[in-house]
Amino acid sequence: MGVTLHSEGPSADDAGFTLVELMAALTILAVGVVGAIGVMSSSMRVAGTTGARSKGVAVATQQVETLRAIPYDQLVPAASDDSFTTVEQSIGNRVYTVKWVVTLEDEATPGQAGTKITDAYKKAFVWVSWTDETGAHDVHQTALIYPGGRGKHGTSAGVAYSTNTNPSEPPQSLSATPVADSTKVDLAWAPPPPSATAPPPSSWLVQYSQDATFPAGAVHEVPDALPASVTELRISELAASTTYHFRVFSISANGVRSTTAATKLDVTTGASPSADCSVRTASVTPSGVNKKSGKDGSGLSANPRVAVSTLGSCSAVAFRMEYSSGDGITHDTDMVVDGSGTYSAVLDGSLEWTVGQHEIKIFSYSGGAQSSRATLRLTVCAVSVKSCR
Repeated sequence: MGVTLHSEGPSADDAGFTLVELMAALTILAVGVVGAIGVMSSSMRVAGTTGARSKGVAVATQQVETLRAIPYDQLVPAASDDSFTTVEQSIGNRVYTVKWVVTLEDEATPGQAGTKITDAYKKAFVWVSWTDETGAHDVHQTALIYPGGRGKHGTSAGVAYSTNTNPSEPPQSLSATPVADSTKVDLAWAPPPPSATAPPPSSWLVQYSQDATFPAGAVHEVPDALPASVTELRISELAASTTYHFRVFSISANGVRSTTAATKLDVTTGASPSADCSVRTASVTPSGVNKKSGKDGSGLSANPRVAVSTLGSCSAVAFRMEYSSGDGITHDTDMVVDGSGTYSAVLDGSLEWTVGQHEIKIFSYSGGAQSSRATLRLTVCAVSVKSCR
């Protein structure tokens, strides 16, 4: 009996990868590797930018402390806010440009407990800029340098500051009386009664508006702070035959504003006694704007328009607005008039803006004389804020 032998090939389970399967696997692997390399590269750029910014902040802080170390009497203020001193500093393989200016300031910043301030402050503004793989960057710091240098306050006779940070009580009453045959209104108010918990007022903040709700962007402020000893004020340059609303806040010695105000509504001015130039309305549109997203996050998503409508003869008058975006520099722009007598200008949204309230002051110029006409406020919100007002 014969035996027949059969030779069998390998089964499907023992077969290897086909060429198509191998190529598909290599393609998937290549896509993953490229993606991982991109993520690593992006992470390295972000880390590099973060490290460079930390060094920039350190350079700015070092320059501020260097200026603080100079004796107060030897720290000479610059002739103007844009008279910067510029140097370059190399750290590793990166060059940082350092600019600074020192100015004289009168702003009322409270001293430390038990101390007194006798001289005007000197303010140091330091700006550090550099360029890396992601573009140009900058940081800035602002610091008040007190009498004596190194942040120390003088102890000779001066104004004593309290440690009470509670708000003052608002004025007890407010009256507003139109001046006959004019567009002026006389205000008068009474200080609040003494309180065991609230500090006494150190000054007053006077505001007025043609809207009883005092909306942002339509509120005028008396530009100069009124000392507590003053309880009467005449508001001039109002629009003729127009209804205004007034309010007065208390300001404590530590700069804290009262939570409420003494208010007087529905006060109508008289007819204009002459054809002299006067401001009818002033506004900023929009009154609130978000910051940009992405690399240009320091700027604004829109350029707000400031407008002033006038009454009377303003052909020989020029209007100008002044504002600060938060970079420590005051910017001014001439306002252009159209055929309807409205003066307007646009805020520069490409500047470095900080989140918060920004004051816009309107001035007029005639025959070499400057007059304060109106004060507006612009609200700058972060990118994430859905409704900015």
